[in-house]
Amino acid sequence: QYGAVGVIDQEYGADVVLATALHHRDRYLDGRSRSDRGERPLVQVDEQDHLHYGKGFLAFYSLARAFGREPIDRALRSLMEEHGGPDGAPLLSPELMEALARELPESAAPILKSLFERIEFHEVAVDSATVRELGDQRYLLVVDGAARSVEANEQGAESVIPFAVPLEMSVSFGGVDPSAGDLPGGDSQLFTIQPEDERFHLEVELDRAPVHIVLDPRLLLIERDLTDNEAPVREERP
Repeated sequence: QYGAVGVIDQEYGADVVLATALHHRDRYLDGRSRSDRGERPLVQVDEQDHLHYGKGFLAFYSLARAFGREPIDRALRSLMEEHGGPDGAPLLSPELMEALARELPESAAPILKSLFERIEFHEVAVDSATVRELGDQRYLLVVDGAARSVEANEQGAESVIPFAVPLEMSVSFGGVDPSAGDLPGGDSQLFTIQPEDERFHLEVELDRAPVHIVLDPRLLLIERDLTDNEAPVREERP
C-alpha cells in the first residue's frame, strides 16, 4: 500500500491523499466491525483485506506524512537488495520493521509500534479554544482538550495505555474556510504537541488572531470518532 500512497500523492495532491486516507480508515473500521476472525497487528496479519489494504494504507500514509518518503524508500530499497531476485530469501515482517526502524529517526519508534505491532486507537477531543489579545499584534491561544490511547487484543478487549505518539494541531486564521484545516491553500499553521496526561492544557502565542483549530488534521492517528477533533476559537474578553 505504500506504493499507492506515493502514486496518489504525486498524481492528485495532498487533499486527495487525505480523502483516500479517510476512505481507508472507514474501510478498516467497517471491516473490523464485521469480521468474526478477530484482529492481529499488521506484522502478524493474514488474508484480511480490511487490514492489508485499509489499515496498511493508513500505516504507510502516516509514516510518509510524518517523516517523508525518503527514509521509507531507503528501507524498501535495502530489502529489495537483500531479498530480490530469483534466489532471494522470503521477506518477513520482522525484517521490514527492522529496516524501517534503521532508516527512520528514533522518534518514530512509538509510531511504528502503534501502527504495526499493536492494535491501537487514539481518542482526541477539543474541549475549548479561546484567544486573548496581548497587544502589539500578539495573541494567546489557549486550548483545553483530551488525548487517550487504547490497545485492543485479538478478541477486541481494550485497555488504556499511555498516549505515546505525537499529536498535530492545525490553527486556522481569518479569511479561510475553517473546515479546510491545514489543507493546501488554507491559511493555517501546524503544530506538534505531546500530551503528557489524558487532559491537556496548551498555550500558544501567535502573531495573528486564530479562528479555528483541528486536532490531527492530517489523520495520522487511527481514530474511531472524528466529530470532536475541531472547534472554533472563541474570543476571550476582559
